[in-house]
Amino acid sequence: MSSDIWVAIIGGLVTIIVGIISARAGYKGAIKGAQLQIDKAKGDAQNAQQEEQRLIKRFIESFVYEEIYNNLAIIPYSTVTAFKQQADSTLVGGYNSGKHDFKFDTYVEVRPDLNKINDLMFVADIMSIYKCFKRVNQIEKIDKMNREEAGKIYKELSKWIDNLSVKHLR
Repeated sequence: MSSDIWVAIIGGLVTIIVGIISARAGYKGAIKGAQLQIDKAKGDAQNAQQEEQRLIKRFIESFVYEEIYNNLAIIPYSTVTAFKQQADSTLVGGYNSGKHDFKFDTYVEVRPDLNKINDLMFVADIMSIYKCFKRVNQIEKIDKMNREEAGKIYKELSKWIDNLSVKHLR
């Protein structure tokens, strides 16, 4: 064979090898680029979700906390004291707590949004105070309830009284 044929064969082989290497590099680059785009999209989605949670939490804090404050403001100081005394076994006589006009409208409205918040303690605190309000309205005579339940109610009310600085109950 002539040298021109050998040069053509070698040139063709080099071209094929360079083409294979280029195709492989292009494929890997495309995969890496696609992965970077996916990672960026995931990061953006996660940032958007965190921002949504932050906004929901701020909304809840501003409106639900106001409703909780107003509900606590309805409770007389003597009722809170009676729960404490019943928990300590020092309550004397039959104390009627009466029915309170607690509001649950804002809580009912935002309850579906509570599922979107990853802060379980925050969600549990809000749910527990509203359960406490319901329970307070169910009690007719504090002196007839068990000490443990009275203690739980007193602790829950006290925690929120302190957190929200309800003046007449401090």
